[in-house]
Amino acid sequence: MSSESGEPVGPADQRRSAVLVTHEAYGADDTGAIRRYLVDRGFSVAHHSVFPHGEIRDPDLALPDTAAADLVVVFGSFAHAWQQEHQDWVEAEISWVRRVVESDIAYVGVCFGGQLLTRAWGGRVEPGNGHEIGMLTFQTTPDCPIPGGPWFSWHSDRVVLPPDVTVWSRSDFGPQIFTRGRSIGVQFHPEITHALVDSWIRAEQATVDKAYGSERLRAEVDADIGASQTNLGTFLNWVIEAWV
Repeated sequence: MSSESGEPVGPADQRRSAVLVTHEAYGADDTGAIRRYLVDRGFSVAHHSVFPHGEIRDPDLALPDTAAADLVVVFGSFAHAWQQEHQDWVEAEISWVRRVVESDIAYVGVCFGGQLLTRAWGGRVEPGNGHEIGMLTFQTTPDCPIPGGPWFSWHSDRVVLPPDVTVWSRSDFGPQIFTRGRSIGVQFHPEITHALVDSWIRAEQATVDKAYGSERLRAEVDADIGASQTNLGTFLNWVIEAWV
């Protein structure tokens, strides 16, 4: 595969490829800053959208072939991994995530992608107490390789992990950074861009206004997005150097 940016691939990373999986499309590229970072590192990037027409389900839920991938990143969703009405496609995607993990391919699960990973490991996902939302900084263990924040958070679910999963960070709401083998899940959204946050707020204006306030959220993003994107570089650099 070749870089989507059309830029030459760097010699150190020329054989590295990434598969990025998003869910609903709301007018912005849901891969956000993660795609840009990987392309800049010389990765070839393939993007698969599960529901490319928003929440309208395509009859074919075919998920991408990852046999040649060095890295798989699965992003968020407005669906909940525990909701019964979504289990037809959620269970299929969990089985796909399990095959990726069992193939020893490096895996990054972002929010919903981390929840799918939790279930693929045999854990569970449950409704949380309200919403965890805003540009937040979480307490981490002393040896955590990833900064505690600021990170963009917007979710209402909690993962309950198997006992052999390493938890590097947690809040009162639940685990935030967790790993096992060559897989990592994070409950926040390290991929944010201004366009991405704006598209999410437009799609869920009433929810965010009730839970937090959309203008307050936009102001926090304006103040902290630079630091968040610097943290993203640290995060992905660690994943690449450790596992890819």
